Amino acid sequence: MKKIDPRFQKFAKKKSNAAIKEGFKQEKRKYKKEKAEFLNKKERSPRKADCRTSDRA
Repeated sequence: MKKIDPRFQKFAKKKSNAAIKEGFKQEKRKYKKEKAEFLNKKERSPRKADCRTSDRA
């Protein structure tokens, strides 16, 4: 893509609002996917034994 002279920046074609919104949606989907993967990974990892459940007499 060609560089646009800063003096003519206001005449350059800008992204449509729908394209901007779609970018936000894609970022949100990516974040949600990463978060779900992290939580699933954390859920599957073995947890430390809880000290309150040890046998006490």
